[in-house]
Amino acid sequence: MSPIVAKKTLEMLRISEKLTSTISENNQETIDYLSSREMEILQEIVLGLNYKEIAEKLFISPHTVRKHIANIYDKLHVSNKTAAIKIAMKKKWFN
Repeated sequence: MSPIVAKKTLEMLRISEKLTSTISENNQETIDYLSSREMEILQEIVLGLNYKEIAEKLFISPHTVRKHIANIYDKLHVSNKTAAIKIAMKKKWFN
């Protein structure tokens, strides 16, 4: 495994562990319907990354990012990034 791939893999594992540890049990039922990838993308949105940056960081296409974000909006019953971020922050899904 190349050093770059190893670094990215470790980074993704750390993010996954952080996501798991920062989600409170009280909010678990609320977010069960979001996939782990959708949660990962939502976290990147909260951090301020744009679609292209998210795609590059997660090794997926910008089109795939847009599709995941559309699914997130549908599942959260919102129509924009600001509303999705507001829900994530209010529910304390991420630190």
